[in-house]
Amino acid sequence: MPKVGSFSHRVVLTGLNVGFTNAFSTAKTQQLQLLQAEDESLTGTNFGGQLSFIRVEGTKTADVNSITILGTADALGRKLVLEPTTATLQPAVDVASSARYSAVYKIDIWFNGATDDLYLFIKTNAGTFSLHDVTLVWRE
Repeated sequence: MPKVGSFSHRVVLTGLNVGFTNAFSTAKTQQLQLLQAEDESLTGTNFGGQLSFIRVEGTKTADVNSITILGTADALGRKLVLEPTTATLQPAVDVASSARYSAVYKIDIWFNGATDDLYLFIKTNAGTFSLHDVTLVWRE
């Protein structure tokens, strides 16, 4: 029996330690393979789905207040999918012991790609943000 209804999938990158500063860089882009969702590995090479949520988590230097993300369908940043979007970093409840900060982006983009790759570029307003985790949620 085929699937019926709306299904959410989560793509998670963990264990990262990538430092971002105040310019987008192709050397530090984060590749998300959207069909390699945490709950299941979906088949196929083409992707079609509704991107709805991105959360980034990491540590920062004192002068970082916000980070901007940009999403593209290619590693060079030429095929725009998600326009530059800025969010204020929010401290974790246990920031005193964890030094962790997060930013959340609620997005509403139907993405139909030739592959399942989404490349995420990140930059800060100042200083350095060290990315540790990325979570993306999409719906089919």
